[in-house]
Amino acid sequence: MSAPRLAAAGVATGAVLALGLLWHTPDEPRPPAAPAAAPLVARAAAPAEPARPAWRATLAVPPEFERWVQERSALRGTTPDGGWGPVVDGRLVPSAALRRRFDYALQLDGQAPAETIGAWVGEQARRELPATAAAEVERLWQAYQGLRAAPASLAPRADDPESIAAALDERHAQRVQWLGEAWARAFYGDEEAALRARLVSGWQTASADALIDATRLDSAARQRLADELAEQARWAERIAAARAELERLDRQPGLDEVQRAQVAEQLLAAGFAEGSERLRARGLLGR
Repeated sequence: MSAPRLAAAGVATGAVLALGLLWHTPDEPRPPAAPAAAPLVARAAAPAEPARPAWRATLAVPPEFERWVQERSALRGTTPDGGWGPVVDGRLVPSAALRRRFDYALQLDGQAPAETIGAWVGEQARRELPATAAAEVERLWQAYQGLRAAPASLAPRADDPESIAAALDERHAQRVQWLGEAWARAFYGDEEAALRARLVSGWQTASADALIDATRLDSAARQRLADELAEQARWAERIAAARAELERLDRQPGLDEVQRAQVAEQLLAAGFAEGSERLRARGLLGR
């Protein structure tokens, strides 16, 4: 998928998103029972109503939300990334495809309430999967959100391999705690293995300007390179400033965990544009 670059956008979803918070749709009222006395004229029996698919008993979001996603949201014009992964005997087989599907939906973060995004993912799973597999998708979605919100106490430094290894060990333990061993390995195994291989072989960092011979570029390309390096430097400064603020917040007395989480969300919202930028910042900051 080629997901669009997400920018801050004010989308008037109003009552549509409010309806998206409903987890259950009441059963339709049944007609009153026929009178005991038989009618004078026999009538043909009404055709039986076809059974509704089981998932329709637990609709989570209205059709208006689906249209908003397709026509006005950050995902308009895109196709879903990832998937549910293999299903064997009605159960999901752990795969990285499910994480990609979750991250695709999370590009709506900031445009729709988190509860509505999760409900939308759950409804899609109930439409397309056996009941047991759909329930597993919903459980893993909740676990994935808990993992994303779990604070990291160790901050890796790019020039310190030991701090990177320690932070990776901490994050791996959190992933197993929230997702379980099999799903943690499916979601993150490849990137963790690649990072550990780099640490074993000797950690080295190199900047883009060291890798590119600017003397071989024309003036326009040199300007683009300079602009990109400047943007990377500004991004690094923003992440460093946000990390310092979050660390200060963690040390601030008089706040409970709920208050700290609320202030942290406000800091992220103030410092990073909604959508992919904020999602990228969360990943780097462990939030």
